[in-house]
Amino acid sequence: CRRAKYRDAIEPLRKGIALASDNATGHYFMGEALNQTDDLKGALAAYQRAAELEPDHWRALKAVGMVLDRLARSTEAAEYYRRSRDAQRA
Repeated sequence: CRRAKYRDAIEPLRKGIALASDNATGHYFMGEALNQTDDLKGALAAYQRAAELEPDHWRALKAVGMVLDRLARSTEAAEYYRRSRDAQRA
């Protein structure tokens, strides 16, 4: 993901998540890769899982909001933006 090779990152991330399914960072980066390849439903699920595993993961919370905005679900997105802001202040 860090080299912007998002399609190439998806399979290694899947393998990593399979080995450590409780790793919020892995789910977050999977969300990044899926979001950048326009798999919005997959990205949303990955970001939400990261936020479930680590409720203060402000980047995951913000990313959920951004994907919800892209899916025209702005009311739901606003709640995640608020949660992201609150997590940054904590």
